[in-house]
This record gives sequence, C-alpha cells and structure tokens, in this order.
Amino acid sequence: MAVSDDDGETWQTRQLPGIVTVGYTTATQAPNGVIHIVTSKNAPDLHIELNETWVQQGGPETAAPGLLSGPQTFSYANGQKQWQRTLQNGRPIGIEAWWSEDGRRLWEKNHSPDGTWTWKLFNSAGKVIAESHWRGKNLLDAML
Repeated sequence: MAVSDDDGETWQTRQLPGIVTVGYTTATQAPNGVIHIVTSKNAPDLHIELNETWVQQGGPETAAPGLLSGPQTFSYANGQKQWQRTLQNGRPIGIEAWWSEDGRRLWEKNHSPDGTWTWKLFNSAGKVIAESHWRGKNLLDAML
C-alpha cells in the first residue's frame, strides 16, 4: 500500500500483512476515511479495508483481508446488464455470465464448489456452440 501527500512526488509505503500478490486491484476512499481495496484475478478475491494512518504511522499487523461474498454486476452505459457473478468467500460460485450490449448472452461459466467449472459459448440465436469443462485452469474436456 502506498500513500502520497504531495501529488505523487514521494510515497510512503507499507506491505499488506499476509499478502504477496493481489492480481488486479481497484481502490476508493469512503467519506469516513476508510480505504476500500478490491482485488481480482487472484484466488481468492479480496476486500481490504484500511486508512491512511495505518500506512503512515503503523498499526496492527494482525488485520486480515476480508473475502468477498455476494453478487457482483456490471452494466453497459445503456443500463443493459454486461456481466454478473456471485462470490462465496472470495471464490466464484454458481453462474457467471457475460451479455452483449443488446442483451444477448455471449457466454456463461457454472462454478461448482469443488473447483470445477463449465464454460458455454452461445451464438446469436442463444444456442450453445461450444462447451468445455475445467478444474481450475486445466481443461478436462471440450465439445464444439
């Protein structure tokens, strides 16, 4: 974590406890001063809360990041749903899907609790045109 008080000329840094890499991140600071950091593309995805004082002056090293749980949804500018998934303790569970801007389902992944998942691709008529089965990042089988 890094904080700058002079528009990026200098930075004060502090390592997040127990975290080596975080994948993609996004952060925002709430009106109450709490900085919320959300990570993705790592397993599990994380929600980390801290404040500038923790970075600048120290604080407990025992704080653990929170694991994200619940639905996540993104929409196109026209309001049409673009992408949706649900996380349970930082891991995807159930159906994750991506839609086109005109509302057609383009693909879906069905995530099982055991770490396996099925990926389906759809044509413009909504018919499945490809299906593959995975365990983590390893392809188990595919049908085209």
